[in-house]
Amino acid sequence: KGVRGPGDGKAAGGQTGQRSEGRSLSRVLVFVATDGGRIRRASLEVLSQARIQAAAAGMTVDALIVSDNAAAHTAGVAAFGPDRILTIEHAVFAEHRNQPLLAALTAAVRETSPRAVLMAST
Repeated sequence: KGVRGPGDGKAAGGQTGQRSEGRSLSRVLVFVATDGGRIRRASLEVLSQARIQAAAAGMTVDALIVSDNAAAHTAGVAAFGPDRILTIEHAVFAEHRNQPLLAALTAAVRETSPRAVLMAST
């Protein structure tokens, strides 16, 4: 069983896996960690730096929120300028559990085919 997001079970919150003239867009995927209903500050620092570096390299940035209430965090993440915000929302993410989180991250990576995946070490 895979971890599903709202709706069709895919990473939600925008287009996924865009292709341009037969080739994949160069993108960076930033995992935005939450804890106790709040976005972890270290994740926003990574997102800010990713935005700067990606712009310099001509790449786009996707922010991924995996949470039991991912929609509640989109405005806070949007303020840090990602090109897209992807969400995976499910009750299983109310508490930190490695296996469902890794399944969600794997699904997002498969869906978006990023060049790099960034996350804070907390």
